Amino acid sequence: PLYRRALAIREKALPPNHPDVAAAKGNIAALYLAQGKLEQAYGILKELKSSTGLGRYHLLKGDWRAAQEQFRQALEYFRKTRESAPLLASYIGLGLSLEGLGQPQEAADSFQRAVERMEEQRAALTPAARTHFLDGEVGASFKRILAYEGLVRVKGKLSDPAGAFFWSEHTK
Repeated sequence: PLYRRALAIREKALPPNHPDVAAAKGNIAALYLAQGKLEQAYGILKELKSSTGLGRYHLLKGDWRAAQEQFRQALEYFRKTRESAPLLASYIGLGLSLEGLGQPQEAADSFQRAVERMEEQRAALTPAARTHFLDGEVGASFKRILAYEGLVRVKGKLSDPAGAFFWSEHTK
């Protein structure tokens, strides 16, 4: 109800194409995804043309190919804009979709790109701030830890136990 009220206030005060209206709709879609109300989320995400949101929707539906397509589109866009959070979410989502498609090396490459960027961010933090860094979200409801967990899984599938162990220990 609060997200709906926030949307109603924004729709009353702002033009329909205002970014704050889109953000309020995106919040509602994210809530629907979290609640498992996938079809309700889909309508909003389609209207917003949210590649990362649609990718997340397809991941939850188990449609790896459609998810891969959405995350590749998102990556193409966010590489140009260099927006950090959606770029990281796109790499993580692409890694998850490639893992679902049975392409562990390509998934590892995508997870690795996300991890490299996150490690740059983490290195700039104080020790206290690093403590909960991996618990945070990067967008599309993806926690940072997912990229590291993905590397552990796919390194295992690639018969690289040392790599899997390294990444499992690196999250501490």
